[in-house]
Amino acid sequence: PRSWVKLRMPGIEYLRSSVLVAGTHLRVHTGLWRCALVTVAFVTWTSSSRRLQAAVKITAQQCSVMATRSADVFTKLRVPQLQERLAELGLPKSGRKDRLLERLSGKTHLVKPAGGFLSTRQRNRVHSATSSGNWDMSLVDWYVRPPRAVGPGMRNPVYDLGECGDMQCALCRLKRGCESVRSDSIDFCATEIARHYKEAGRSDNGGMIYFSLGCGCLYFDWELLRRITEREKVHVAQVWLLDRMYRSSPNASSFEERALVAFVNWFGDTFQIHSFRNAASLRRHATAFS
Repeated sequence: PRSWVKLRMPGIEYLRSSVLVAGTHLRVHTGLWRCALVTVAFVTWTSSSRRLQAAVKITAQQCSVMATRSADVFTKLRVPQLQERLAELGLPKSGRKDRLLERLSGKTHLVKPAGGFLSTRQRNRVHSATSSGNWDMSLVDWYVRPPRAVGPGMRNPVYDLGECGDMQCALCRLKRGCESVRSDSIDFCATEIARHYKEAGRSDNGGMIYFSLGCGCLYFDWELLRRITEREKVHVAQVWLLDRMYRSSPNASSFEERALVAFVNWFGDTFQIHSFRNAASLRRHATAFS
């Protein structure tokens, strides 16, 4: 809605069949504007002096149930047979047998929790802080981050998550007059996703695939996914994250990678999380397993 804030973004249309379609001429800084994309997304964004363009199309048919392919089904096959199946799916067929099995089961981009899932005590502390209002966001290392601690003696397990900290940006929650723009965006997206999910009749199938493009430090996605899974009762089967800062095996060496670790530690026992560094790898995965 235009009442959120004056956004100079041409080509935005709200369609009944999708949550948001952003025109191909839309240009925003990486991480400043993002939305859950249910059916179609065409986004062009700018980062520093470079322009990174991505066109990713996920149709309603592709966002239906993605069958979980277990590597156990293929363990008895020989390498040539595995390579033949990979070739049929349009996937790379080089490497050792264990790599071929991983690739064939769709787990190449699967991100696993680092050090295990969070404890119930940690989750309860976060839920209590967010619901009671003891959740002051502050600017740290250019990112707007949640509080460092949740209660005495406990580091906030999602402290490494973050969002845009550019005080000149109309989408920065710390900018005067824009305090509610993020929460309004979450409300709108959650409502539209829930409506689309129910209208599409997906409540009885294997769940929805949530896709986020240029997701950076993932705080927006963390808020939105909590909202749609906990309050709106949307069944999310998988989450696909596309950002050129992500690696296939995060080693927590950058802000974005540490955020990905925190995100997976929170949600990893709820749904599968796949990360992609470029549109080509996402396209191969979507074509092979959708």
